[in-house]
Amino acid sequence: MDPLSIVSLVGTIVQFVDFGGKLLSNAVELYRSPVGKLAAHHELELVTTDLQALISKLRQSFYSRDEPPTQDTASLRQSFEVLCDEAVKVAQELVNRLEKLKVKDGKLRTWHSLQHAVEAAWSRNELVDLKNQLLGLKNALETRVLFSIRSAPALVRRKFI
Repeated sequence: MDPLSIVSLVGTIVQFVDFGGKLLSNAVELYRSPVGKLAAHHELELVTTDLQALISKLRQSFYSRDEPPTQDTASLRQSFEVLCDEAVKVAQELVNRLEKLKVKDGKLRTWHSLQHAVEAAWSRNELVDLKNQLLGLKNALETRVLFSIRSAPALVRRKFI
């Protein structure tokens, strides 16, 4: 065997051992977790459900304004509604995926912990993509709300401040 093949083989073995170590660490964390989730997944779920509640409140405050509807405000409301709908849809998909990675109490908790750790490793990129998509929608909603506050009459602005 030539030296380059040996270095490649050693690198592959190190990557495999590293992946196995992380997998085992996640399985142990899942097994010991009182909520049956990895800490990072639990925090992500809390933030996502909080964002869903915030979107609901934003919708209520956006429609409770007493301003005469114009073509511009109708267009703004429609784009705001589309952003809200998409954010809620992505948030719900993220919560559903995180719920599938939850370990239930039972007889085979050790086996299920290992199984869910593998599933978490495989779905990591999907979760990151959903999280990034939700972050982009959140930023768009923030921009829309700030624009709405800035363009609102002074009387309406006092309600928000």
